[in-house]
Amino acid sequence: MLMCGIFAYLSLHLNNESLDEVIECANKIQHRGPDTTNALRVTQNILFVFHRLCINDLTVAGNQPLNLDNRYFVMCNGEIYNHKILEELHGFTMKSHSDCEVILHLFKKGGIDLVVSELKGYYGFTIWDNVEKQLYVSRDALGVRQLYYGYGNCNYCICSELKGIPEYMNVIAFPTDKIMKFTILENSITQQILEKRKNQICYYQEPLLLNETTIEQQKELIYNSLVNACERRFMTERPYGALLSGGLDSSLIAGIIRRLKPTSELHTFTIGLEDSPDILASRKVAKHINSIHHEIIITEEQLLNNVDRTIEITETWDTTTIRASNPMILLCEYIKNHTDIKVIFSGEGADEAGGGYRYFHQAPTIEDFHTECNSLLSNLLYYDCLRCDKSTAAFGLEVRAPFLDDDFIKEYMSVPTEWKMPKDGMEKWLIRSAFDNGLLPDDILWRSKEAFSDGVSKAENSWHKIIQTYVNSIVTDEEFKTNKNYYSNPPLLKESYYYRKIFNSIYPGKDNVIPGYWMPKWSSTSDPSAREIKN
Repeated sequence: MLMCGIFAYLSLHLNNESLDEVIECANKIQHRGPDTTNALRVTQNILFVFHRLCINDLTVAGNQPLNLDNRYFVMCNGEIYNHKILEELHGFTMKSHSDCEVILHLFKKGGIDLVVSELKGYYGFTIWDNVEKQLYVSRDALGVRQLYYGYGNCNYCICSELKGIPEYMNVIAFPTDKIMKFTILENSITQQILEKRKNQICYYQEPLLLNETTIEQQKELIYNSLVNACERRFMTERPYGALLSGGLDSSLIAGIIRRLKPTSELHTFTIGLEDSPDILASRKVAKHINSIHHEIIITEEQLLNNVDRTIEITETWDTTTIRASNPMILLCEYIKNHTDIKVIFSGEGADEAGGGYRYFHQAPTIEDFHTECNSLLSNLLYYDCLRCDKSTAAFGLEVRAPFLDDDFIKEYMSVPTEWKMPKDGMEKWLIRSAFDNGLLPDDILWRSKEAFSDGVSKAENSWHKIIQTYVNSIVTDEEFKTNKNYYSNPPLLKESYYYRKIFNSIYPGKDNVIPGYWMPKWSSTSDPSAREIKN
């Protein structure tokens, strides 16, 4: 199990001089795997570089690239939660205790289709078949593990982060529902996008109307599914902790893992300006679940001084992502510098599957609510998955997000939309009701949604207002008016323009790595902050 960095480079002209330059690119993502780095020239045309953060099998047997029969080679950044089940089911003989080794055995037995149809977990991987001379690349269905694809001058690169792709290459975020195959012929490299994976989670099959299951039965199913998702994520030989904002999602996860491991230490972490809502709420949750709680109190100056670094780390120009990633990066930096914790539980994903954002109160119809949930899930890789992957990996941490568990998502998306819509003025009423059993204090369980980027600051001086005041002092109206339309997806705010300008100075010509700005639906606001939306 690895929160690591993978880098694969394919070229017909990979000589010793260009090899040094390519390895230099690969080492730009070394922060993802601070424990060991292995570079393997698989063939004259292919270089694999793997940066490892050791989580399971801390011995050298777990180092990657892994190989089988000197024919199949794999690099995987991820966690395969059903690897033990697969090993026993197929009778595989394992050489290591790495959960990623099972990928090689599945590929040898049934090819790429068997691999992607049977894996459960988060992953981005590359598999090289040294006989067929083919390279396969794939990632998990939601894009929890980031992966980028670069191409140019008949060279190809696969990398966990944008910053590792050579500057001359065109870059896209790797598509989550596709498998890419490269075939190396005598004097050429061909690429092919294969059909959608056979086990692609069918988000779009969510029923709109009520089914035969009663609401009480549905609550029990949701409860058990989320608890099981948390339990699966204890697969680690390194210490773990939990991010705790005091909002519903992170509080549920912290409460569940505390209940599952009542005799183990649980460290929880929150960040915010002094007396911010998140600081106060998380303090109450920590006391209720009896965790060892860490409060990181920051200043406005720390947030403002962290903007450029946030954009460099997250590799995005999206306004909401940058606002939320900024304090999360400071929090992860604290965890790295002050603890020995390597695995972090987090609460991403519940709002997308369950319509938990404030603007869902304004959904015109059940059909609109349903469609927006599916849209958010399909685009998670560009926003919340990107944020949690990059913010944690920058400091050698591995994030675990139980709400994004395959089985939980399938279960939650089978809930009739009518039951997921706000009730009694409260979003995510169903999941709150499912856990109304003393796990959390009532005022936390029924605390209305507040985005992480808002909760770190007080309502009367919100973080998005702080940064906008700062930006307005350095970006003139004339500069904004003159330059905003230079970009595709023109920014509506000076703040957004400011972020875009910084992004382009660091990653010129890479604007297409995300499709656009994350914005709430059914609202006339030009600001994505939840505090700008009235329920």
